[in-house]
Amino acid sequence: MAKRKRFTGIRELLTLAPTGDTPDERLGLIRDGVVDCDAQGRVSWTGAASDAPSNPELEVVDLGGAVVLPGLVDAHTHIVFGGDRTADFASRCEGVSYEEVARRGGGIRLTVRETRAASRDQLTALALARLEDLIAHGATTVEIKSGYG
Repeated sequence: MAKRKRFTGIRELLTLAPTGDTPDERLGLIRDGVVDCDAQGRVSWTGAASDAPSNPELEVVDLGGAVVLPGLVDAHTHIVFGGDRTADFASRCEGVSYEEVARRGGGIRLTVRETRAASRDQLTALALARLEDLIAHGATTVEIKSGYG
């Protein structure tokens, strides 16, 4: 059976529960924070380490000075596609119009062509790599869309 846990060693805990009017208080920022979780992994208590209730039954996990914040919910992302439009982005940053990028063979039509040419296995591998990158950067929930049919 899973054990209830207490996460300590949290340099900054961002709860997003406002406690006042300062910028830190509006974000619910707690320095030297603690998070307790029940046996199902749900948060049961948060607060400053100095205010943490005594509970010897909790398994203590020291996060070594980490910053803890809510996970990112990406409610609209397109990760299933072939091709690469980083050159388009670079051109746009240099002031090239979208219409000119398209005339040069870039833009949405480029990735539509590349997506249609890719196999299901290739698209799956590309999507999984992109999803792993999102997770590595803090996404906990991702709604995946495809505008490529």
